[in-house]
Amino acid sequence: MSKSFSGKSVLITGAGGGIGRHLVDGFLENGARVIGADLATESLDALSKEYTTKALETIKLDIGDSQACDAVAKEFGHIDILIN
Repeated sequence: MSKSFSGKSVLITGAGGGIGRHLVDGFLENGARVIGADLATESLDALSKEYTTKALETIKLDIGDSQACDAVAKEFGHIDILIN
């Protein structure tokens, strides 16, 4: 990933591990504000400990729960990129 995402907000589901984790790394390195979502709180805790930047926020989220998704949209405001 070599594009600047400065000023963009990115919501990444499955952010605690695997491909999601790599995407979190890439977007943070390229200036994005990242909202890392996952069901695995242990993985999210590890992610938060690795990155102490304010550009990363983590949340436990079940994307199958439409009310929870609506709450995330209200809490974080504008989301430019969704990776699900």
